[in-house]
Amino acid sequence: MQNESGRSLVEMLGTLAIMGILSMIGIAAFHSAMNKHKVNTLIQEAQKRAVIASAQIILHDQKPSLAEFDSSNATEMGRFGAVTQEGLTNQFGIQISYMDRPICQALLNAIGDKTPIRRLSYPNTPTVPLTECDEVGKYLIIYNDDLSHKDKAVATTEPEPEPAQECETDSDCKTVCGKCGADQMCQECEVEATSCTTNQQCTGVCAGCNTETNTCQYMCEPVEYLESAGTQYIDTGIECTNNLVVSFKGSCSTNENAACCGGIDVANAPTYFRHHWSPFENGFAYWIMYSPGNAYPNRPPYFEVNTVYEAKVDPVNGVLTVNGVDYSFPPITSSFTTGKSYGIFGRYSNSGAIQSRPSRFYYFKMWNNDTLVRDFIPVLAPKKEGTGQEPAMFDKVNNEIYYNAGTGTFKYGL
Repeated sequence: MQNESGRSLVEMLGTLAIMGILSMIGIAAFHSAMNKHKVNTLIQEAQKRAVIASAQIILHDQKPSLAEFDSSNATEMGRFGAVTQEGLTNQFGIQISYMDRPICQALLNAIGDKTPIRRLSYPNTPTVPLTECDEVGKYLIIYNDDLSHKDKAVATTEPEPEPAQECETDSDCKTVCGKCGADQMCQECEVEATSCTTNQQCTGVCAGCNTETNTCQYMCEPVEYLESAGTQYIDTGIECTNNLVVSFKGSCSTNENAACCGGIDVANAPTYFRHHWSPFENGFAYWIMYSPGNAYPNRPPYFEVNTVYEAKVDPVNGVLTVNGVDYSFPPITSSFTTGKSYGIFGRYSNSGAIQSRPSRFYYFKMWNNDTLVRDFIPVLAPKKEGTGQEPAMFDKVNNEIYYNAGTGTFKYGL
C-alpha cells in the first residue's frame, strides 16, 4: 500500500477553525479601535466648546454661548447643542444628542483624571452621574467652570424660578403654553391632574398621560429647533393667499429645486401665485410670484445654504426683512387664493403632492390681514399614539399641537 503525503481532513478543519477565530478577534479589535478613535475625536470636539464656554464664564462673567460652532455641530459621533448652567453650581454642561450607545459607553469608560469631563448626565438630572448608557441618545457632558479635574459640590437645591415675564399679548410669552394675564404678566398653563391611561383622556393645553402615576400632566417640552431630513413637514392649515405674511427663523440644507417652506401655485394658468423660500442660482431667495411675468424678489438678498436667517415676508406692503435689513418690492394688490395650505419644511405642488426639503426652523409666525393666525414653536409633545414624546410644532395662538404630516421623525435641537 502506497503512503500519501499531505494534511488530513481533520488537520485542515482545525486550521480553518483557528483562522476563523483569529479573524473574529481581529474584527473585534478593529471595532474597539474605531470606537476608541471616535471617542477621542468626540472628546476633542467637546473640549473645543468647553474652552470657549469656560472663558466666557470665568473671564467675562457672561452666559456662555457656542453660536460660533453652529455650522459644525453635526459630527459622526453625535450632534452638539447649546451649553447650559441650569441646575448646576460652578459647572456647566454641553448638550449632545444622537450619540450611539457604544460611543456613549466608551465615553463613560474614558472619563477620569486624564480628561476634564466630570461626568455624563441626562439633561433633566444634570447633577446625577450616568453609569450606563441607554437608547435615549440625549445627554449633557459636564465640566467644571474652570475646567479643573477636581470634583466640585453639585447643586443640592432646585434653581430659583425665573422672574415672571411682562407681556401685552399671548405671543409675547416665550413658554410653550404661556398666557398673558390681566396683569400683563405671562402665566403658566396648568393641567388638571385627573386619572388616565392614555394621552387622549387628558384635556387642556399640551396635556398628556404620565403612565407612571396614571395622571394627566403638562407634557410639552420646548426645544430650540426642528429639523427635517426632507420627508417631514408641517401642514399649517392656513391657505396661501396674497394677504399672508410670514416671519421665521430657519435655514435650508440643500440647493435642490423645491421649497423649504411655502404655498402652492394657482392651477388656473396663465394666472399663478407662489409664495415660498427656495433655491435661486447659487443660493436661496424668497419668492413672491404672481400673474404671468412677475416674480419678486428675484434679486438679492440671496440666502446661503446651511445658514440661519431671521426673515419676515410682507407681500401686502412689499417688504422683505432679512436679519433686520428691509428690502422693498412691488406690493401685491391683486387677490389670489390657492385652496392649499402653506407648508413648513416644504410646499404643496399643483398636483397636491408635498415637495419638502431638508431644513431647520426655530419659530414660524403667520398673519392674515394683520391678524396673527399661527405662532409656531418647536416642542417635544406627547406621541399621537402610545407613550413618550415626539418632535412637533405647538401653535400658541390656538393652543394646538401640529404633528409631522410626512414620514419619519423630525430631528430636534435642545
